Amino acid sequence: MAVLVTGASGFLGSHVLERLAASGTLALGLGRDETRCAALEAAGHRIIRHDLAQPLDAALDPRLGRVERIIHCAALSSPFGRLADFEAANVTATRNLVGFARRQGVSRFVHISSPSVCFAFRDQLGLTEDAAVPEPVNHYARTKREAEKIVLGEPDIHPMVLRPRGVYGKGDRALLPRLIKAARSRPLPLFRDGRAAID
Repeated sequence: MAVLVTGASGFLGSHVLERLAASGTLALGLGRDETRCAALEAAGHRIIRHDLAQPLDAALDPRLGRVERIIHCAALSSPFGRLADFEAANVTATRNLVGFARRQGVSRFVHISSPSVCFAFRDQLGLTEDAAVPEPVNHYARTKREAEKIVLGEPDIHPMVLRPRGVYGKGDRALLPRLIKAARSRPLPLFRDGRAAID
């Protein structure tokens, strides 16, 4: 049994891949960034180079025939950009991966989404999983929501959608570096006297 981790050449996917491999799980990483894929291979990880905007088939690599579970971390994550780019990376890629999962008969499909699909320019407290989703604020939120619908529309792949918030750690080039830069230039604001809540 193998677990396929998409977005393995990205921040979250590489950490998921490393964690699975460290636990003794047979993990295959799927990524596009040549330099980062080569570094992962040099570290002993099993990597398949593929752009999920193109269909995925087990004939691409014999190791794909062993995949029983998928953790889909790959995405274009940005507040700005062209709709076509978000559609290719977040919707088409997810549709292609779900098609592969269905043909492969996977026992679990974990889709990493984003709390951006729930974001609204107002306070939202006590949200539950069945809360109404507001109108998307940008192309990223719109396409991540569409990807969730694709995944959840396939009960035979046993889908699970996660919306992690504020992911940071070793190798983070986005969140923590920005906070550190801001803190060096001025004190960080304390919203609502430190009583603001997020989860």
